[in-house]
Amino acid sequence: MAREDEVDNSSYKRCGSSLIGGSLVLVALVAGGCVAPAATPVPSATPTPRLLVLTATPSPTIGVTRTPRPTRTPRPSNTPTPTDTPGPSPTATPSVIASPMPTTEPYQLTAWVSPTDPLKGTHIQVYGQLTYQGEGAERGQMYVICHYRALNVRYPTTGFVETDASGVSRVSFDTTYATPGETVTVDVYVRHGGREFQTQVEFYPR
Repeated sequence: MAREDEVDNSSYKRCGSSLIGGSLVLVALVAGGCVAPAATPVPSATPTPRLLVLTATPSPTIGVTRTPRPTRTPRPSNTPTPTDTPGPSPTATPSVIASPMPTTEPYQLTAWVSPTDPLKGTHIQVYGQLTYQGEGAERGQMYVICHYRALNVRYPTTGFVETDASGVSRVSFDTTYATPGETVTVDVYVRHGGREFQTQVEFYPR
């Protein structure tokens, strides 16, 4: 086993070496500088710190962009359904209804006065004639009522005056209650066959 100070000969071939008595003597040749200097440990490379340069990249501005609401499309209004315009309806032809023939009253009463312009206080006659189907109605009962300004007077005051065969009757009275210049209306009544008929005449007192 080799000693610690023994070194393989090959290690010194370049520096010149001698073997004495089987021992390896290291002759240091100062002048030649063959002594191998002790290996100076090479300092390990100090890692150069790498500077990480962070460049601030401006981030895009985040803004809230309002998306415009879609325009509301107006809904179509309800268009009224056109209705059929009714055409002119046919004019109904009026039916002709035969009207009944007017019934002619079989009784007819007429009246007149004489004179029509008596003096106040004089007598006057009022005549009446009643006919039935053109013929005189005999035995009819006649009376009159005179309408003066202040009162109404019946003549005759009681009872009746009968009509003759020609249907004529006469009532006579004075004009005491008349007012000159004022018209006096006279109602003439005749009863016959259970019915009473009426008409009017006038006179103008002076």
